[in-house]
Amino acid sequence: MNLADFRHRITIQKLEEGSTNENGFPVDDSSNWKDVMTVWAATETLGDKTSNYEFYEAATTMAKNTLTFIIRYKPDLNSDMRIVFKERDFEIVSMINENEENRLLLIVGREVV
Repeated sequence: MNLADFRHRITIQKLEEGSTNENGFPVDDSSNWKDVMTVWAATETLGDKTSNYEFYEAATTMAKNTLTFIIRYKPDLNSDMRIVFKERDFEIVSMINENEENRLLLIVGREVV
């Protein structure tokens, strides 16, 4: 992957702990999400050149509002977080440590509507 492909800024957010309603369930309110980090990313839609990965063959049923974010490897990310890209929120569907090399992380995100 070429460094010039990493031209998009994305923000990774985490739901603040202790954000619960009166019944004890987590509250998914935009004000309860806090920025964890902002990183450079490459973005691709399903069907782009990333379709060569076997993973994406299994993901063909996902909607068109699904994007793949490719970032440098970050060990402290998890699927409980979300991505903000161009003022749109994406839940993390899956994360792949490409070839288990700890160099690139492929994150499949589905837009929250």
